[in-house]
Amino acid sequence: MNKIYYSGEKKRKLRFFLSDLHRDTVAFSRDEQDAIYLNKHNYAEIHMISDGTMRCTVDGKDYCLSAGDAVLVPAGSYHACLPSDRRRHEAFQADIECDAVAIRHFPPELFEELFARWREGNETVINYLTFICNELTGRADFRFEENRDDRYLISSYIEQNYYRGGTVKELAALLHLSEMHTQRLVKKYTGKSFGRCMREHRINIAEQLMKTGTMTREAIARYVGYASYNGFWKAYQKEKSEQDMD
Repeated sequence: MNKIYYSGEKKRKLRFFLSDLHRDTVAFSRDEQDAIYLNKHNYAEIHMISDGTMRCTVDGKDYCLSAGDAVLVPAGSYHACLPSDRRRHEAFQADIECDAVAIRHFPPELFEELFARWREGNETVINYLTFICNELTGRADFRFEENRDDRYLISSYIEQNYYRGGTVKELAALLHLSEMHTQRLVKKYTGKSFGRCMREHRINIAEQLMKTGTMTREAIARYVGYASYNGFWKAYQKEKSEQDMD
């Protein structure tokens, strides 16, 4: 079950996003080319590490984290995490305003307890997340209620499945809606079709990888889900053509 926790105090509001869609952002290699799984979210994301070490790259800048560190990544930033072999790491998104990366250190035992409660589905995790957000941002205390945000679920599905080619059928099952209704929701929230959203995200990630200069274009094409560079190039030209017409 995908849960979104909303909290507010007068005009100050905060939402947490804890999703079954979460995919641990780990590094891997394809075709002897070192690669990092890139993310770009509509909301800020907080990564926490309770054991081991982890390198977090945000818009091309590296931050080295160790046990007990939490890093706040601003919304809209291209980022990825490169953990060590031995590490325990979780992340969540929050609807908070921030302009820069923030890092704070906590007792590693705090994260261990949080992760245990998280896996148990214990809703007291919100108290932990609030405390962590307060330390990272200096916000006030909040009260909570659970809500659903289809816009978030749609964007998260695309962000986390572009590399393998997610489908409207899968997204509809996640939302517990018909495929037709799901297509209408995607159009409502994004102004584009599901296929266009998926292609656009793939091209955006590919462009970020091209800037690094560490992967061949053929490897990048496969990385973002295309079987060949020719297929990627046709999609790239089509996306740029449609962007010019928008």
